Amino acid sequence: EAQKEFLRSASDKNAISNKEIANRLGISPSTVSRIVRNKFIQFPEKLIPLSQLMERRINKHNEGADVTEESLKSLILEMIKEEDKKNPFSDQTLSRLLGENGVVISRRTISKYRNVLNIPSSRVRKT
Repeated sequence: EAQKEFLRSASDKNAISNKEIANRLGISPSTVSRIVRNKFIQFPEKLIPLSQLMERRINKHNEGADVTEESLKSLILEMIKEEDKKNPFSDQTLSRLLGENGVVISRRTISKYRNVLNIPSSRVRKT
């Protein structure tokens, strides 16, 4: 149910973890992990590992909108792409701007995913 739109179209996945599924079903998270391991969903055009449908929330404290790793990376890329190159956003500014739009993420988390995306710091991006 949680990933219905993702399966129907190319929309973003909803954040749902093994733990959340386990709580709904009244079983252990490790049982959920074992159940989905090596299981796939066959579509006419592709094969998806069942485990791919489970993606944990990046913002764990129930503040703001649910954000998955992939959606956070997309948000960071988009914001940096549209920033003023003479005055690029710092990680703290990115965190604040996301928070103003309902996505509560720490500066350190922004820094982590900016580095994963191989995007340099604001000082280096400044032109």
